[in-house]
Amino acid sequence: MPRSVPMAPPARRRRLVLAVVVVAAAAVGCGGEEEGGATGQTPPPAATPVVDPAEQVTNRVDELAPDAVIDQALATLAEARSYRVEGSPTAGEPLDLVFSSGAALTRPGATVEAESGRLGRGVQGTLTRDGSTFEVLAVDGGVYVRGNLDWLGTVVEEDARRTLGEKWLKLPEEAADELSTVTDPEAFAAALLTPDGPVQSLGVSFVEDQPALGIRYVESGATTWVTATGPVLPLLVERVGATATDGVLRFSDIDAAVVLAAPPLDQVVVAPAASG
Repeated sequence: MPRSVPMAPPARRRRLVLAVVVVAAAAVGCGGEEEGGATGQTPPPAATPVVDPAEQVTNRVDELAPDAVIDQALATLAEARSYRVEGSPTAGEPLDLVFSSGAALTRPGATVEAESGRLGRGVQGTLTRDGSTFEVLAVDGGVYVRGNLDWLGTVVEEDARRTLGEKWLKLPEEAADELSTVTDPEAFAAALLTPDGPVQSLGVSFVEDQPALGIRYVESGATTWVTATGPVLPLLVERVGATATDGVLRFSDIDAAVVLAAPPLDQVVVAPAASG
């Protein structure tokens, strides 16, 4: 029984669209009878039961229209305090990002307290752009990066792009705008999941050991898997033709209490915009 299908969602305003193919097979064991005397005959082993993934659906997501599934997943994600996305949308461009909505820490069981009572809105993690992998921290309007910054090209003076040790480079507005899709939790989710055309349901399969409903974006062939138990949330985004290591993004750590804060001032260098 196929456990996943190649896919990946089309992206609206950015270069981050992904997709990967994950295929697993369910093993079914069957044993034959052993010949022997009346006494000592070994009974045949029972066949491994085959579980129908559709029977494991508990949130009725398979009853929704395909476009309504995506809308529900986006709405549920927007209500979460945070979520994590990791993987490699294309070969050689890995990312690992934790997004925070900046929601107040008022829910039962919250163990992290920020001084302001807020988590800070934005993102923190690693990103690859034009072959350069770097750290990014965006919080409440400020965008900071450190690491290999060659991707900044002409938008930041060359001196500011040189190795800064452990210090963060605060980007000028023009450079920050280049990362706008990946520094805002709602913008990133919308760019990644919102279809540009018709969508269709692929039915329920086991994806990463849990039942999930596949929604295929017809024009691109990409697919988003959403959870079929509990809240309707994105689980996996895949692109047709991807490999086991490239072309898939996974969602996890949804609604975790993650505090984002700007770096200390003595650890920040403000980048001047490139002249001319």
